[in-house]
Amino acid sequence: MRLILLLFTLMTNVCYGTTTLAHLAESDINYFRAGDSTTKYLEMVFEASSGGGTVESSPHKVYVPLNDLTVTVDQANNNILSDSSAMPSLSTGDVLSTYLRTLVVATNTAGEDEKVYVAFKGSSSSSFTQAVPGVTTTQYDTTNNYWEVVINLETLCTATYKPQECTDLKGSADGSKAETFTFYVWSTTLDLSANDGATITVSDSGYTGGIFYQVNISDAIPVGTQTLSSIEKGDTRLTLNVTGGNSVTNMTTSIAYRSVVFSGVAGGQSAQSANVTNIIQNDTIVKEGKIDVKNLTNGTTYQLSTALVNKYQFSTTTSNALSEAPLEIEALLKSQACYLVTAGFQRKHYVLDYFRAIRDNYLLKFAPTKKLVDLYYASAPKYAPVIYNSPKLSLVVRSMSYGVYFFLKFFWYIFGLGLILLGFRFRNFRLNIAS
Repeated sequence: MRLILLLFTLMTNVCYGTTTLAHLAESDINYFRAGDSTTKYLEMVFEASSGGGTVESSPHKVYVPLNDLTVTVDQANNNILSDSSAMPSLSTGDVLSTYLRTLVVATNTAGEDEKVYVAFKGSSSSSFTQAVPGVTTTQYDTTNNYWEVVINLETLCTATYKPQECTDLKGSADGSKAETFTFYVWSTTLDLSANDGATITVSDSGYTGGIFYQVNISDAIPVGTQTLSSIEKGDTRLTLNVTGGNSVTNMTTSIAYRSVVFSGVAGGQSAQSANVTNIIQNDTIVKEGKIDVKNLTNGTTYQLSTALVNKYQFSTTTSNALSEAPLEIEALLKSQACYLVTAGFQRKHYVLDYFRAIRDNYLLKFAPTKKLVDLYYASAPKYAPVIYNSPKLSLVVRSMSYGVYFFLKFFWYIFGLGLILLGFRFRNFRLNIAS
């Protein structure tokens, strides 16, 4: 039967052409839904393959957070989704109550009516299996000219032919479930419904031109949190200095996603108890270093804390909270009392602190250098706003400030190194004379 089907596939592809499939970017995000609802689709992290997902080694990737429904490991409260109650779970009967939905566009070179099919394999499998009816449904949208493909993981994991990952998910301890499924979606003019449940080779005629999706599922929430050590004031912005992020577990480079800044949230709170509506900024991942919080109102005090989020949208608990108010440029310059350098850095900075220390401890103690300081403060305020509002001038001032800082900071090291080099040159000079 399979030999006849294969011959039929070869004949029709030669006579009628082939079809290819492409992912339809829906803001570059796929969706999942939980339970029996047909309308509650929630966003999940989607990573589009640079090659269009046409090669198994470089698939489109999605990350599905799983709720284990226990009290001791509360994934729902550690999820950044606004509706974590709809997270998929291993619920009654140990089935994976998850539906995956994607939109694809089929291109037919011969203009024949095409059909869309789905095959699956787990990471422990070496071949694909064509999904049986009930596992997948496909529907063509005649208005928008795309296919809607829905994969029912609940049905997949209870079918006769199912990936090993279904069993592994059920057998893993709560809080440590992490499995990867791979799906192949392709289009053809053939009727392959009789082939449901059969092993396929995606390179064979009739099965080419499709796209691969890697579905990563996990209930492992991060352990640990960051420390907010200080906040630097700027004009309409605050800069958070954070540490401790490198020690957070389940936040490796491959799944680390972004930093989140909360307003008015105490430290040690989980995402849902912290109320996700209090997020004032989602940013690129910053485990250790500075996070610039922008577009704030000058003179308004903000209580801020931060958390790390991985691609499953599980977050750490919030860091400790600190309060600070951004300042208008004039107030910022006056408060720092180092106009031009402040305008270059546009916020508090250790280079500013170093220059002020030199001013107070050395320059102001001698009459000639004190006159230079007075001249600086008589003229600098007029030019500081110009530097502040010019990115190029700010960069020049910062670069010069760093240069002076490192020269003064490490003067004796530089001076000593210069003497050593000079000594070598003098020695070579004497040797040349002697020869």
